Amino acid sequence: MVDDRSPTRIRSITSALFLVLLFLVVSLPTGSIFGLNVKAIALGAFVVALVLYLIAGHDGLSNSEIVSLTLVGASLCFWSLVSVLNGQGDTSEIFYQLRDVASAIIIAWLSIFSIRTGLVRAESLITTVIYGVFFLSALKFFLLIAMFAYNIDPVQATQSVFGQLSLVSGDIVFGLIRIEFSADILGAFALFALLARSVSGVRLGRFSTVIILAVVLGSGFIAFSRYIWLLYVVGILSAMIVERSWKIMTLTAIILVASYFFYNNVFNTILEARFVSSETDISDIDRFEQFRALVGEIKSRPIFGKGLGTHINTNVRSEVHKYSYELQWPGLLMQFGIVGMAGILLLLAASARDLVAARHPAKPWIFLLFLLWLLASWTNPYLTSSFAGAAFGLFMAIFHRIKNSYAISISNPGSAA
Repeated sequence: MVDDRSPTRIRSITSALFLVLLFLVVSLPTGSIFGLNVKAIALGAFVVALVLYLIAGHDGLSNSEIVSLTLVGASLCFWSLVSVLNGQGDTSEIFYQLRDVASAIIIAWLSIFSIRTGLVRAESLITTVIYGVFFLSALKFFLLIAMFAYNIDPVQATQSVFGQLSLVSGDIVFGLIRIEFSADILGAFALFALLARSVSGVRLGRFSTVIILAVVLGSGFIAFSRYIWLLYVVGILSAMIVERSWKIMTLTAIILVASYFFYNNVFNTILEARFVSSETDISDIDRFEQFRALVGEIKSRPIFGKGLGTHINTNVRSEVHKYSYELQWPGLLMQFGIVGMAGILLLLAASARDLVAARHPAKPWIFLLFLLWLLASWTNPYLTSSFAGAAFGLFMAIFHRIKNSYAISISNPGSAA
């Protein structure tokens, strides 16, 4: 006798596994814990469940999705071949860059596929990303507590658990250590979703909201990144404008002005350390040298580029992954050329199609945040990796929700957004 509940169970398991995968993608500094690739295991479990879900007759892939995925896969293979034919590619470098690009595309595509087929609600996906960011932020505070209470080196402890590429570190101010994870940039977007409830549909309690807000803000400060700080300001300000929180906005401005007046020495020390220090100058000079070297390489192979996973011989930023540059957009243009970059821009346009179609009053602010996310890869390599896929998934969930919820509220004024 066939159990009629089996398809429902498969659907529930598939949905739960995807949310677990998304949480791990956001919350772990790298994919591995003590050398065990947890993200890969979670992805494998989800893929198995997804195949069973599709076999059971649930929402098969459309012809356009099959064609799009085939073209993306063929394109990545082509630029891997370009790298080999140019004699510029190292097998391991090609593999790692292929993994980074593919994981971003796969996680992003799975996010919107799951939402559009009803496998996962947009609100559930957004909430999962918020919790993932909160977990990652709380990890920093745990490391700092361990440093002060037990004299444990937070950098060494993190690297011993998650690997050598898990964080950016260094001394900052007031005896604190800079701890920046790649996924820290998601904090600003998670806070926007947390505070702009009419947009995200996230409904957490006031106490939970305050705790998450405080922990993620503290994590953003410890990241000690100028661009991340900018995103936090824009994200929170955008949420206040969207929610028309004029009183809170005014009170926040008064508190900030008063705090600067009474603690101007503290603020000046922090701002000088981050914006006008010798380390900042060195970092900016390095980026300028990267740009000049990348432009020279782009001019030599403008059409198809050097190929996937290649680098500039005269300017290597990372001995582990030589293709990784702070200026990721020029770095990708160097690898993929004009033809490949046209394809990347088409993928980005496709990811924002719900935003383009939306008629929601919050659309300009969401577009601003999405644009700032894309521009972030002029400062660090944020655009490719699994957490980048989660970032796109978060935005696509918000795009999908504002497109559909606002359309429903217009057609049915009595319904809630």
